[in-house]
Amino acid sequence: MININKFISIRKKLGLSQTELCNGICTQSTLSKFENNGRIPSLKILNSLCDRLNINVADIMDADSNKKTSHKLFEADFAVIQLDFPKVAQILASINKDELTRQEDVLHYFYLRGLLALKGCSQVYDLQNDVDKARHYYDIILSSISNVQLDDEDSLLQFLSILCNGGEFYGRNQDYEQSNKLLEMGYDLCKKRHVIYFTARILFQLAQNNIAENGSQERTTQYLNDSAAFARLNNNHVLLEKISKLA
Repeated sequence: MININKFISIRKKLGLSQTELCNGICTQSTLSKFENNGRIPSLKILNSLCDRLNINVADIMDADSNKKTSHKLFEADFAVIQLDFPKVAQILASINKDELTRQEDVLHYFYLRGLLALKGCSQVYDLQNDVDKARHYYDIILSSISNVQLDDEDSLLQFLSILCNGGEFYGRNQDYEQSNKLLEMGYDLCKKRHVIYFTARILFQLAQNNIAENGSQERTTQYLNDSAAFARLNNNHVLLEKISKLA
């Protein structure tokens, strides 16, 4: 993954302090958390910092087994976005958790395992018409996310995943006020942080909520058109099929 010591060494060789390096890019606190605590900033920030050091992000990447594992976890994240949960399970099954050496990979692995379990529980309880138990899982998670620090790309995507899945769950169970609240929060984050991965799903659920609440056809059409546009960017054929049936 990222060789932070190499990054620090390059910065010091150029005679740049943390304050000088991060000026106009990010806060000194963000850079300090990266160098001292290993908290990776967003890719946009990391690219800008490397540009100032006259290097590429690839120049500070370690070519070892960690890179392969991190790539698998990234693939699993993308499969979650694509609603391909069987693929998530397949990827996780190919990873030996006992061989994970980096703490962030361990946390990432168990986050994905937890997400699969949560998805499975909600589906089982939905089929059993036991909405209260399914809601219990979401309520616990949503009550604990208010203080989440979104200092890096992984945290942001995981946070958006929770908002998106929560919004879809509450929408399915006709709690449109809670659903719209979570979806709009996620949509605002996507706009502010320039993330497109979850935007299509968020807009599609907003369209479904709008239909259920007898909202205007104009708004529904706008949601569906925008959702389709982002789904095409992500090559999300599953969602495009759902949109075509609803349009």
